[in-house]
Amino acid sequence: MGEPLLNLTNVVPAMEIMLDDFGFGLSKRRVTLSTSGVVPRWTSWAT
Repeated sequence: MGEPLLNLTNVVPAMEIMLDDFGFGLSKRRVTLSTSGVVPRWTSWAT
């Protein structure tokens, strides 16, 4: 499922829970955030 980074305030905490040992504990090497690329949002993700 692609996330256009329009919901970044919810996506980041969700990713943190998925990767946390006390959350789902998924491996960081096996999780990918797929974006559909709303270009103006890339600058907020990169900083």
